[in-house]
Amino acid sequence: MKFAHHRRTVALDNSPFNAMRQLLWITTFLVGATPAHAQVIFQSSLEAWTAGVPDGLIGTHTDFPLEQLLEEPENVHGGLLAMRLQLGILSEKRITTGPVTVLAGQLYNI
Repeated sequence: MKFAHHRRTVALDNSPFNAMRQLLWITTFLVGATPAHAQVIFQSSLEAWTAGVPDGLIGTHTDFPLEQLLEEPENVHGGLLAMRLQLGILSEKRITTGPVTVLAGQLYNI
């Protein structure tokens, strides 16, 4: 009895799709393996107030009436103070932060 031995050839897939898939796996691995050390751009505990507003919170594009921004010493989440907004019948208003210098290539938490 004679058995025929068949050799199976597998063609390598050199398609652009296969190359992109390999690149995606390598990139995913590298990004996942690289620790990210982000810098904090703005962090306020609302504990420090000057002239009736929290330090660092009121930027040039703030159009919320500052007299309706109040220190809240009683219903706080953590620390000693919180910020209370008396909205009333105000339409869309915003509170912005001041400008912060950032460097190219750095990661930042906002």
